[in-house]
Amino acid sequence: MGMTQDAPTPQQQAHASGSGILIVQIVGDGNTVIDAARPHLSLRTHLGRTWAEPGKGEPGSPGYTALGQQETDLLSPFTRSFAMQGREAVLAGLDAWLGGDRRIAVQVLTGAGGRGKTRLAVELCARAREKGWLAGFAAGDEMARFRSQQAVAAWGWAKPLVVVVDYAAAKAEPIGKWLSDLMHHPALDDPGLPPLRLLLLERQGGRESAWWRQAFGGPKVTRLLAADAPYAIALLETPAQRWAVFAEAYASASGGGAPGQDLVLDHELARVSAGGEPLFLAMFGLIAARIGLDAATGLRTDEVALRLADEELERIRRAWTARGGGVRGDVALHAVLAALATLSEGWTADEAHAAIAEECAALHLGGAIATEPLRAALHAALPGEAGGIAAVVPDLLGEALAIRALATLPEDGLPAIRRAHARNGAAVTRSVIRACQDFLIRGQRQPLAWLKAVRAAATDLEALAALYEAMPADTVELREAALELSETLVEAARIGTEGGEAPGEAFRAIALNNLSVRLSALGRREAALAAIEEAVAIRRRLAEARPDAFLPDLAQSLNNLSNRLSDLGRREEALAAGEQSVTIDRRLAEARPDAFIPNLDRAMKYLSDGLSELGRREAA
Repeated sequence: MGMTQDAPTPQQQAHASGSGILIVQIVGDGNTVIDAARPHLSLRTHLGRTWAEPGKGEPGSPGYTALGQQETDLLSPFTRSFAMQGREAVLAGLDAWLGGDRRIAVQVLTGAGGRGKTRLAVELCARAREKGWLAGFAAGDEMARFRSQQAVAAWGWAKPLVVVVDYAAAKAEPIGKWLSDLMHHPALDDPGLPPLRLLLLERQGGRESAWWRQAFGGPKVTRLLAADAPYAIALLETPAQRWAVFAEAYASASGGGAPGQDLVLDHELARVSAGGEPLFLAMFGLIAARIGLDAATGLRTDEVALRLADEELERIRRAWTARGGGVRGDVALHAVLAALATLSEGWTADEAHAAIAEECAALHLGGAIATEPLRAALHAALPGEAGGIAAVVPDLLGEALAIRALATLPEDGLPAIRRAHARNGAAVTRSVIRACQDFLIRGQRQPLAWLKAVRAAATDLEALAALYEAMPADTVELREAALELSETLVEAARIGTEGGEAPGEAFRAIALNNLSVRLSALGRREAALAAIEEAVAIRRRLAEARPDAFLPDLAQSLNNLSNRLSDLGRREEALAAGEQSVTIDRRLAEARPDAFIPNLDRAMKYLSDGLSELGRREAA
């Protein structure tokens, strides 16, 4: 059952249920589907604010018309404004994966912010819909909501289906549970049932990362993975590719032709895009069209992003003022609210009311504030679903906007960050960490202060652990901050937090294991060894008492111990630890091959390396 409106916009929902298959395809705003007895999954073709005029199609379609579109709108991956360059091999691989023989299949795309992961997913979904598939993004907390329904294991789909999940690390737990359910689904081996494709997007994280193990750690779940997963999206390789992205953006903004390709321009494009980040090439093209190529040459990448953020703030101001938002005191309230909504990954209508009231009170903007007119004015600028407020996309533009807007507040906006974190802790934490990844390396230090504010707000052990899990493993810009947090976790694991009880030895071993990795990354080898030795001692005791539960953890720590000993040149001891790890993993793999053969494979590789270092080449 369902009620639909036929005014198409860039938003779409697809609801599918299991027993007595129900599919409701919705295009347009203001729709409601109610079938409480059946589990359903909602997908959207567009995330963030929308631009299409009713009746004119979705971005990229032949009849698409933009209303009030400005240059920064071209940067959204959902507008499909620019042709993709240098992605032919990736798209060919995704097309082959889409049409493969597997009934249920999973692929993972990784790459830094601005590399084009979301744009590729949008393109894949568009191609799938042209072939009659249902395809879209599971936005926000949709995966967690989907998993919370009754009888979700029996959920089914009556048409071929593509589900895209962005920021996959934050949703690894519900993804992992769903994949475990799908391992028992009739569609897995029945060629008569329509296929399902799950595409996960994340900045980083290989098969040994924490979120990967959480998502794909279930029995036999790795059977669903594409052979080349995770597929890392590369920088644009050639001068011609870099110029093509720049030229199209320049021409779109200027209404004329772009400067011709030459060695001097290519050197500038390679510099400003860190070697070929597509988003920064497009950003530079827009700025160069606005201020002239000579004036744009030499701008730092952060300056390019911040100039475009100023344009986006001006667009938001115009929309806000037109809907009666007005000026309140000396504070650019529209900018502050847009920044906080973006760092919160968007607000629902209720969240917007609460945030507006709290921010107006904190900024001393008068007595009792009528929040509805302000919510409506902000919604006009950043229209989200069901009256909510959309985040500014892409991430880099939204982060730059937040840097600009919050710098106008007392204490550089840190009290506002703390308030936003209290309202939307997990989302703000993720956004702040992404901003650190994107802007610390480009000379902007404000996100690091935001991170410290978030860290200070995480006073309980669960919040500390969640913040640590959100930290990327390999980002140079955050190594010191991650180490500090790891040391805090170890201390909290020893004594508890805020007078609470210590969480137990198992948690302390995890914290020590992670601390050892962080110390090693910073070259502090002696301290790294001491931390992993303590972790091994704890896990050895736990494994003696409960081998089924703790032997895998002991094997992992023995591998790390072997590496730390090897780092210090203690090769015989490193070899002994590696041999112990292989012995344990071999026993586990014999009992549960699907779960533990990858671990044994990894342990044997480390052991081979250790034997080779000792000159025992035949054994290696």
